[in-house]
Amino acid sequence: MDNPEFEVRIDFDPGIHSQSSLLRVAYAMADRIALDLRGCEGRFVLIGTAAAGRDVTALADEIRISAVDFALREEIEAKTAGMRDAIWRTAFAETVGGGR
Repeated sequence: MDNPEFEVRIDFDPGIHSQSSLLRVAYAMADRIALDLRGCEGRFVLIGTAAAGRDVTALADEIRISAVDFALREEIEAKTAGMRDAIWRTAFAETVGGGR
């Protein structure tokens, strides 16, 4: 019996979505769809094949939502790096200095 598959292809703007964030999307979705990340004409493209019976539209929506989520996480991490480093420095200084 044949098991038809359906292709999912979503283009992303590298000015919004980094390669790293899209690799995280592929990893997070790996239990539902195998995704390949490719560069194509200055854009990133996630291409995956969904097994028959999967709701391709729902998978595509989940991929897009995850892409926004991971892009925002990277942006927040970058913007708060200085504050995070200051907190770590303070915590280590208090630990080494005995909390004084």
